[in-house]
Amino acid sequence: MPIRISVYIDGWSMHGSMKAAGIRAYGWCDFEKLTQTKTGYNDAAVRVKFFTASDCHKEKIFDKQDRWRTALRFKGWDVLAEGEFRRRGTGHREKMTDVALASHLVDDCARLTAGTKSVS
Repeated sequence: MPIRISVYIDGWSMHGSMKAAGIRAYGWCDFEKLTQTKTGYNDAAVRVKFFTASDCHKEKIFDKQDRWRTALRFKGWDVLAEGEFRRRGTGHREKMTDVALASHLVDDCARLTAGTKSVS
């Protein structure tokens, strides 16, 4: 049976980490290849779920995000924009992306274990 691996990415955390590290703000990371390399399963089927929120408060940023999401979908990744932006002080802040990621992770694990029997 081939190895299957799922990878869950919090897009805004990834973006913030890349920016803080001085990496181009909309740089690319091939999570499929990274996962295969780091696990040693070079032939593994990797499913990437990329979680984000649309920043519709700034048109320039929204357009960049739209191009980014198009590229991710072209790569075959699941792009889930389930987070939201909420007003915070003078600006907006992304919220709920991490909650959506965790919910999908738990749901996917439950689907995998449904129907399997525990061995004591």
